[in-house]
Amino acid sequence: RHWQGSPETLVQSQVGVSRLLGTPSVAQFYLVRGASSQEVLEREEALKQRLDALVARAALSGYAAVSDWVPSIRRQQADARLTERVETQVLAGVNTTLGERLMRPVAALRPLTPEEWFAHGASAAARSLWLGNGDGEYMTVVMLHGLHDAGQLPLLQDAAAGLDGVRWVNRSGDVATLLGRYRWSMTALLLAGHLLVFAALWTRFRSAAWRAWLPTAVASVVAVAVQGWLGEPFQLTNILALLLLLGIGVDYGIFLLEHDGDGAAWLAVVLGAASTWLAFGLLALSSTPALHAFGLTLMIGVALVWALSPWLVAAGAVLAGCALPRPRDVPEAYALRLSPASLGRELSLQQRMTVTFAGHSQQMDVALEVDAQAVRLAVLAFGQTVARLDWDGRDLRESRAPGWPPAVTGARVLSDLQLVHWPADAIRRGLPMAYTLEAHAQERVLRVGSTALARVRYPAPGAAEVENVAGHYRLRLDAWPEAR
Repeated sequence: RHWQGSPETLVQSQVGVSRLLGTPSVAQFYLVRGASSQEVLEREEALKQRLDALVARAALSGYAAVSDWVPSIRRQQADARLTERVETQVLAGVNTTLGERLMRPVAALRPLTPEEWFAHGASAAARSLWLGNGDGEYMTVVMLHGLHDAGQLPLLQDAAAGLDGVRWVNRSGDVATLLGRYRWSMTALLLAGHLLVFAALWTRFRSAAWRAWLPTAVASVVAVAVQGWLGEPFQLTNILALLLLLGIGVDYGIFLLEHDGDGAAWLAVVLGAASTWLAFGLLALSSTPALHAFGLTLMIGVALVWALSPWLVAAGAVLAGCALPRPRDVPEAYALRLSPASLGRELSLQQRMTVTFAGHSQQMDVALEVDAQAVRLAVLAFGQTVARLDWDGRDLRESRAPGWPPAVTGARVLSDLQLVHWPADAIRRGLPMAYTLEAHAQERVLRVGSTALARVRYPAPGAAEVENVAGHYRLRLDAWPEAR
């Protein structure tokens, strides 16, 4: 009943008309089966004995069955014997009193069968109850009158218990049970979807995956709780709406993580959430219960995801920053400012750079050119320049787009690149007192005293990994073309 929204006045009018006309219920009835027409009629009569007790208790006002019109042969024979005995006794008394010779009329020579009776026009009122012979089975239905109290349905179901060939049919109950099974199945699918989505996010964001997933999970729980507080029924359309919310909400979180700190990304999320909220949330105003539940779930859920996503993304970044070593534990690294000419050669290459900061990784393309006059670096993401750096040995000029990790400054990038590419002797000559460089074939370590400030590893030809301990970030450079 939650899937249709007929006005209450119309429903009550229908009930009133049904009572006046004695219309039987089409949603609840008994289906009676038997190997022969007589077996079906005998089973109907056994059922009617139980229904008579329910009629006496006012559980229903009556019923309609084929056996009301055509009793079974066994019942006809029993009735014939009874009437013969009673009528004979009555006529004997009358004849004795009146001195007459009244005789009992001759009864029918053979009993009436359903096939003969349905061939007569008088059977029109009961033909809808006779389903006939199908697949070697005869079937009839017993319809119920005056059934207006759903609390009586268990009693009617019990009336069919233990009767061979008699089945209680509750069509509205069967549909409700089916939808209930669908609801639990879709709930299990929703939970499995959350687990799979979180696993997929973990492969991409690792420890930051919860920042993209948690807003949707919290919004789903709160949306269901708010509707329970409002007295709204929990139905299948709520689950379908939560499945849609899972896809929409996680998408917002992914977008904000991939463009952390980018104001344009937040604007895109706001516009997307607003259009989604208007498109689906306005369904909450529908008078159809299914559409109302669907729209109300998304109205609450999308608004919560929109509100929670930026806060949880920012909170995750703060927590990740709290877990990093404190500046008092690791001193600020000395930024190398070696002259371009100290490289001793010209260099021109393109690389794939992965920056990992506060548990979030971002991949970019890097174009690096070095000659005796300057070091030039351009960083590109999605075909757009997000950072540019020029160093002529005296002045460092840099520009960064919104969303660039704040700890990865131009000075640190220049220092990291020089730590990776410049000769070890040139680096040592540029270091101040107390700073040392340990250089091996596969690793370099920059230290102040005994504390490591930065490490460089060369895991494979054309690849380098930089761990900037003081800056709390990592760089990975891959796919080095041959230098010129």
